[in-house]
Amino acid sequence: MKFNSLELQGKLNSEITNLVVLNNVDSTNTFIKSLQSEKILDLVVAEKQSAGRGRRGNAWDSPEIGNIYMSLRFAVSNKIPALSLVTGLIVKKAIQEVSKDINVLLKWPNDLILNQRKAGGILVEIDQANKINNFIVGIGINVESDVANDSWIGLKEIDNEVDRSKVIIKIASAFEKIASGKEDFKDWQSEWEKHCVHMHKKITLNLNDSDKVEGIFEGINHNGEMLLSNENEILTFNSGECSVDYASI
Repeated sequence: MKFNSLELQGKLNSEITNLVVLNNVDSTNTFIKSLQSEKILDLVVAEKQSAGRGRRGNAWDSPEIGNIYMSLRFAVSNKIPALSLVTGLIVKKAIQEVSKDINVLLKWPNDLILNQRKAGGILVEIDQANKINNFIVGIGINVESDVANDSWIGLKEIDNEVDRSKVIIKIASAFEKIASGKEDFKDWQSEWEKHCVHMHKKITLNLNDSDKVEGIFEGINHNGEMLLSNENEILTFNSGECSVDYASI
């Protein structure tokens, strides 16, 4: 069933949020950059993306099968910590509020993990168009799954009744609070660590095509940077691709 824009808008604060629902788009993140709006929060939702993007320029497969492809835009604020990680926590809680059977965990810095497989991801960008700095948060969530792949999973593999519109509304409502400056981000750091799939586990951090470092993931600091225990010292990293050996967890 396709998105019902009236149903979605009816659950959001129309004074705060400008909603656009599309059938097909190249990328919701790209589209939202060109959107003209006077609201403090813009939300774009699409059934399909022809050029979806993930971190590091990776393509994000976005078929029209009933998944979630959405982007949000709002003003940059230095009161918002580690937005990619905060977004992961928001999405995790939104999914679990809609379906208590689905326990999504978080992989640093932006992956959503379910049963040791990837259920979604987050892409945060800063748009500086028109001399106004805006955060753009792209979120992709596999609800359905049309690929026989051991590394990917759809939410409906756990709960066939999960309603993607309800998940979107929960996520957007949390961002309405952020865009309005009403979120205090209390305890977000400890909450993120509590739901991290590899907390206190051995990981490999790939820094580029050739450099990597191994260690025990000891959590994050307030900036969302990784704290990695390596040879009796704690190293701090703000970027990289985290690899986890789930068989050892």
